[in-house]
Amino acid sequence: MIYRIAVVDDSGLVQALAEGRVTVAATSSELVGRAELTVVAPPPPAERSALEALYRATGGNRWVNNENWLTGAPLSDWHGVSVNHRGAVIRLHLERNNLAGPIPSALADLTSLDRLHLGDNELTGPSSRNSVGSAA
Repeated sequence: MIYRIAVVDDSGLVQALAEGRVTVAATSSELVGRAELTVVAPPPPAERSALEALYRATGGNRWVNNENWLTGAPLSDWHGVSVNHRGAVIRLHLERNNLAGPIPSALADLTSLDRLHLGDNELTGPSSRNSVGSAA
């Protein structure tokens, strides 16, 4: 699938449309310039909050891999998190990562989540389809 990341209008202004990387080339007479741009779409605030709740509730500081969690990095750079072209979380892959504790109800705020892999951890609490959106 191909996503449009950015468009350039007649004045040369580059407008971001979605998250991703794009190369913009500009020419004028004999001059040529290129720029690599990375467009990061901010996730809905509830999504970042839901992931932060998962981290705190399950001892994220003791996870096997918690790379970039609770940092200002894009969610797509957080270990185990996949996002779509709009920046919404679509997958969590955190199996065998030493998560321990209750599954926070805030995960229901990940409304685009379609895959949730939390197996082989020490999790407690509900994990039904109703408690974690459609991803259970």
